[in-house]
Amino acid sequence: MHFTPPSRASPPGRNRGGLPRWQSSTDATTLHSGLHKRKDRHDPSMLRSARAARSSYFKAIKKAKREHWCDFLAKATPETIWTAMKFAIGHPPPRFAELPGAKTRLELNSALLNHFFPGTPADDPYTFLLPYRDAMALDTSQIERALARSSHSSAPGPDMTPNSVWKRINKAVPDLIINLLSPLVSHGFHPPSLKKADCIVLDKPGKPSYDSPSSLRVIVLLQTFSKIPKRIMNSRLSCVACVVGLLNSHQCDSLAGLSVADM
Repeated sequence: MHFTPPSRASPPGRNRGGLPRWQSSTDATTLHSGLHKRKDRHDPSMLRSARAARSSYFKAIKKAKREHWCDFLAKATPETIWTAMKFAIGHPPPRFAELPGAKTRLELNSALLNHFFPGTPADDPYTFLLPYRDAMALDTSQIERALARSSHSSAPGPDMTPNSVWKRINKAVPDLIINLLSPLVSHGFHPPSLKKADCIVLDKPGKPSYDSPSSLRVIVLLQTFSKIPKRIMNSRLSCVACVVGLLNSHQCDSLAGLSVADM
């Protein structure tokens, strides 16, 4: 399993339209007049003058910023009030800080795996499997229903194959997917190669810091081909649960014909 950390937020672009709104040309002239006299930079009186100019310059900046902020809040509209809130909150903390004890990418990947998937069992060695005699055979209708429920915009996993590709393959060669999945269904086996997934790490909003895995969440991207037998088995198990009576009589969701819209 591979973790992909989120990209850091890009720094804000530089102001290419001249001076900021809160800064006037007079403030810039004051600073340059006090600091850019290079010939007399060792003169004590000029140093005092430069320090005074620098102090007055930064005080003028703070005053101009404060006045501009008060004017901005006074003229805030329902459309700009959210912008004012973002300015008041300030910049968020780093989205993906280094975790304690994880300096390299491999150590970071191992720390995240141990937190989100603790005690992952090792893959069992391959053994000789016998087919189940009462296993239900696959047919084209089951494959078509499973593919119809898949979204074109769903992000693929490590195979990088979108669902639209499998839909086209099933239309062009209907027997291909059945021939690939029938041995797995008849033997009750899900190969480890279909269990590989990509994990995208995202930050939980509003956290004071992101130096702990508990401040992050994971989106698992499975291989699109592995979702086909998964949907078929889920459909079969739902039918068996209804027939045997394993579901509560008040169940009204997650089953075909028993959703809130259907009732």
